[in-house]
This record gives sequence, C-alpha cells and structure tokens, in this order.
Amino acid sequence: METQTLPTHDGVPDEKQSMEAIRDLLFGQKTREIGDQIGEVESRLKNSISELENRLNNRFESLESFVKAEIGSAKEQFDSERSEHEKFQSEAGEKVKTLGDSLNDRFGKVKEDLKKLESENRNQVFERTKALSDEIADLSRRIHEKIDGEMGNLRKTAARKNELSELLIELGMRMQPKDEDGGDHDRHHD
Repeated sequence: METQTLPTHDGVPDEKQSMEAIRDLLFGQKTREIGDQIGEVESRLKNSISELENRLNNRFESLESFVKAEIGSAKEQFDSERSEHEKFQSEAGEKVKTLGDSLNDRFGKVKEDLKKLESENRNQVFERTKALSDEIADLSRRIHEKIDGEMGNLRKTAARKNELSELLIELGMRMQPKDEDGGDHDRHHD
C-alpha cells in the first residue's frame, strides 16, 4: 500500500489533512461502494419504468387496433347494406319499397348494434386502461417502497460510518503527544 506524504508545518503533519487521509483510508472504498449501489438502484428503476412504459404502449396500441378494426368492420357492413338498400329502392316500385322498409329496420338495428358495439368497446378500453393504470400504480408503489427501504438502509449505514469516523478522529486527536507545557502539538487557539 502506498503511503501518502502529508505536508508538514514545522516538522508536524497538518492535523486536518491527517484526519482527512485517515478518513479516506478507512471509509473511501465504502463510500464509493455505497455510491455505486445507489447508481445501480437508480439504473434498475429507470429500466423498470422504461419497460413498463413500453409494455403499456404496446397494450394501448393493440387495444386501439382492435377497436378500430371492429368499428371499421361494422361501418363497412353498414355502408354495404345501405348501398344495397338504395340500389333495390331505385330498381323496383312497391315491392322494393316494402323491402326498403324492411331494410330500414335492419339498418336501424345495425346502427343500434354499431352504437352498442362502440359503447362496449369504449367501456372495454376504459376498463383495460384503468386496469393497466392500477397495475402501473401498484408496480410504481412497490418500486418506490423497495427504493425507500434500500435508501433507508444505506442512510443508516452511512450514518453509522460517520459516527465511527468522528469517534476515530476524536481518538486520534486524543492520542497525539503533548507539548512540554501540556498542550497539543500544532493546536490552534480559537
């Protein structure tokens, strides 16, 4: 291990730099490890959120495609039947008129079915969106709880290490040799 040469003041190492060198030797590696752990937790959180956003976007796109396809199909069917009705009405007289009335009833039912289908699809979209939102909120809550727990543990560890550092500094200061007049070397008067 490489020893550090500390600047001296009249042959005595500077007290503040000595304490910082001791603190760095004792706690430098742990502090870096804690910093790395916090970085890993943040990285995992970002990845989890990104993954959730991708999953949610994929589900919304799938749901949107399904709804559009259903509505498009019903509209095509409606347009097709309406066109058919108009053709028959123009070709025949009374007989076609009776058939036209029948078709009008069918169109009314198709319209009602279309509205009902559209309403059901909206409800399904709403329910699926709500379920996905609830799932995301639950996952987010669990992630935050886990992060808060890990951050609390890291804070407790850091606080204990700071207390130990202060005790070691105080012990180091007490162990310094005394001057002939009973004072500590290189003590500054406040």
